[in-house]
Amino acid sequence: KRGAIVRYVSGFGATLAREFEALFSGNDRTLVGTVEYSDIDLVDAASVVLKLRRLNPDVIYIDAQPAGLANLLKRLAE
Repeated sequence: KRGAIVRYVSGFGATLAREFEALFSGNDRTLVGTVEYSDIDLVDAASVVLKLRRLNPDVIYIDAQPAGLANLLKRLAE
């Protein structure tokens, strides 16, 4: 499995990224990348989605508030 994380730029987001990296290091798992953001509106969501498509992960962990997550999911659906 190939994993990626979308995370808010913060200390807590960095902690989540380290944990996700630990989860995806070894056992036939690979962390393919981290996409950071400071706000996800509909315009920013398009950029995040493009970065995720380039990484081509099997698993995505998304650290976002409900409105940001909704915007990201709208763009992913497109």
